[in-house]
Amino acid sequence: MGSRILFVAGPQDMKELNAFVRSLGMYLVPPGPNIEYSDDETVLGRCYISPVPKEQLQAWGHKTLWFQETLDPILSFNRSVYRPPYIRPGDIYWNNDNRDNAAKTKDTFRKISKWVRKNWSKPEGDDWHFGPEARHLVFEKGIEATSMVPGVTFNGVSVVPD
Repeated sequence: MGSRILFVAGPQDMKELNAFVRSLGMYLVPPGPNIEYSDDETVLGRCYISPVPKEQLQAWGHKTLWFQETLDPILSFNRSVYRPPYIRPGDIYWNNDNRDNAAKTKDTFRKISKWVRKNWSKPEGDDWHFGPEARHLVFEKGIEATSMVPGVTFNGVSVVPD
């Protein structure tokens, strides 16, 4: 079943989260070997948290296009994206389907979850943790939190407004 930490983050919040993940010795890698990584969440909304760089990830099969199934332990990382007047929530998912990989990623997931809970707030009755910048954007500036943000690429599919 796994576990998930849900969050809403502004650009500065995402920079701080990315820096924390990297401080754990982890790499942010794109969703597949034929895709270039970008720190710009509007270019690459989904990525993975990995203990090894992209070049060392061992994907199932010979030439897979996606890292969603790897022999290596990874955490799924859907990054929060801010493109005014919208902000898309994000999440980090710890998958425990493969016991060996789950055991290798559990501590990293716990550290990240603990960091999010300590540094970001969770409004009463809400499932989402809000970074300080996101809290300001949503609750003070009225930015709409939505699952789809026009003009943002997500796993190679760009959402185009009507």
